[in-house]
Amino acid sequence: MKKDIAILTILAFAATLILVLTANNNGIDIQLHDTYYVIDNISLALLVIGPLTFLIFLSLGLLRRFRKISTNLGFMIGLLLVSLIIYIISQIQISYRDQIQFNSDLSALPMQLSIRKSMINDLNKNITITFVVLGVFLTGIGIIGFRIYRLVTNKKK
Repeated sequence: MKKDIAILTILAFAATLILVLTANNNGIDIQLHDTYYVIDNISLALLVIGPLTFLIFLSLGLLRRFRKISTNLGFMIGLLLVSLIIYIISQIQISYRDQIQFNSDLSALPMQLSIRKSMINDLNKNITITFVVLGVFLTGIGIIGFRIYRLVTNKKK
């Protein structure tokens, strides 16, 4: 239990360190094709700490066979953070699809329209896959929550 609390403290310290080091910046600017993204400091910390928390506590949970409440809570926090990242990615995909869909020119050539339709179809498939992955992670949160409940109730007996 003390190790899990120490790991969570180190991860929280790392997130704070990322926020402090990037405090003077307005964010990180990323240009992908013709779209310009700005990642704010909190999202940057989430992108670093979320997967780390998930992977560390997944490995600890597998080693301990998910029998420790503190490990399961850490794993649940990691699942929540990664689920939040997946949700943000899905919203970016939806925004990009809508941008392609609603910014169609009336003077567009038929070839451009077919390319645009195929891009929208590909994005719809990617959005569906992203929501399936999000559903798997949310199901994992439910299962780990039930496991924590069982561990707590068995401890009281």
